[in-house]
Amino acid sequence: MDEFKELSSSGTFEFVHFSNIAITDNNDEHVSMESILQCLPNVKKLYIDEIIPSFSSPEAASNITVAKMESFEIYLIRESFNFHTFTEFIKVHPSIHCQLLYNVHFDLTPKYIQHLQQYIDKVIADNSIQYPPPLIYFNGQKSPGALDRLYALYIEQHGEQ
Repeated sequence: MDEFKELSSSGTFEFVHFSNIAITDNNDEHVSMESILQCLPNVKKLYIDEIIPSFSSPEAASNITVAKMESFEIYLIRESFNFHTFTEFIKVHPSIHCQLLYNVHFDLTPKYIQHLQQYIDKVIADNSIQYPPPLIYFNGQKSPGALDRLYALYIEQHGEQ
C-alpha cells in the first residue's frame, strides 16, 4: 500500500485500470476498496478486474468521497466480492455509472445469485432514470436485458456520460 500511496500522491490520476493487480498492506493482506479510493481523489473512471477488493463495511462504502468519479467498472468478479457493501456505495453515489460483470468461469451460490437478483429486480421495479442504473451481469440472471433497456432510457433522456 505504501508504494501505491507514493505513486498516487500527486492526486492527478483521472483514469485508472487495475488488471489482475493486488494492492496489499505491510502484512500482505488485501487493502479495502475505500483505501484505494482514498488515494485517488480525482479519479473519473476506474476499472478493476480479476482481483477485486471489497469495501470493509457498509459505512465505509457510504462515507467515501469520490467527487469527480463518473464511471466505476468491475470485471471478472467472483463471489468473494461483497456486493452488499457495494450497493451502499451505489446508493450514496447514484450519479456514478457502475458496471459489474461476474466471472462466467466460476459459479455463484444460489444465495449470492438471489441477493444479486433481488437488487436488480428492485432497480427495475423502481424504473427510475434520474441516475444511470447500474449494469450487472452474471450467470443465471433472470431477464438479463432489463437493466440494459433501463440504461438505454437513461441515455435517451440524459445523453452519454
